[in-house]
Amino acid sequence: IDTSIKDDAAILITAGDIIKDGFDVWIDADRKTILEAHNWISDYQKELTEETQIPTLKIKFTNNLGYFIEIPKSQIWKIPDNFIWKQALTQASRYTTEKLQWFEKTLFAASSDLYQKEYDVFIEIRNNVIWYFDNLYWLSRTVSFLDFIANGALISSKRWYSQAEISSKYGIEILGWKHPVISEKEK
Repeated sequence: IDTSIKDDAAILITAGDIIKDGFDVWIDADRKTILEAHNWISDYQKELTEETQIPTLKIKFTNNLGYFIEIPKSQIWKIPDNFIWKQALTQASRYTTEKLQWFEKTLFAASSDLYQKEYDVFIEIRNNVIWYFDNLYWLSRTVSFLDFIANGALISSKRWYSQAEISSKYGIEILGWKHPVISEKEK
C-alpha cells in the first residue's frame, strides 16, 4: 500500500490521481502524455507559424470542436494544402491537420484511459489486501498483544513490581505492597 497509493489520493477512486508515480508504467505514460500536451501544442503552433508565415496563427480548444488552428480571414491565402477546414467564423477560419488530429486522439485516449487504469490498479491492490486480510488481522492482533505484554514487563521492571507467589499455606501475607493504581494517584 505504501508503494502504490498516494498519501494525498483523491477521495473518489474513480476520480483518478490515486496511484503513486513509478508504480505502473502505463499510468506513468498516460500522465506524461497529458503533462506534455501543453508543450506539444506550443511547439506545434511555433512550427506552423514558421511554416505558414502567419504570425497570428493560434491553436485553440473548445469542447465542441476539440483542437483547431485559427487563422484570421486576412491570412487565408497563406494556408497550405495539408490544412483541413473545420469551421468558418466572421473574422477567422478554423482548420486542423492530420498531425493535430493524431495528437488530439492520443491526448483524449490518454486522459480517458488514465482514470480507468488507475481504478483497475486500485482494485487489484484492494484485492491483494483482501487476500491477505485474515493474516494481516491476526498478525496485528498478535503484535498488539506482544506490545501490551512488553510494556507491562517494562513498567514492572522500572517500578520493581513483583509477581505474587502462591503456596499451599492458608492465609495471605503481604509485605510492602501497594496497588499500582494507588501508587500512581499518590504521586
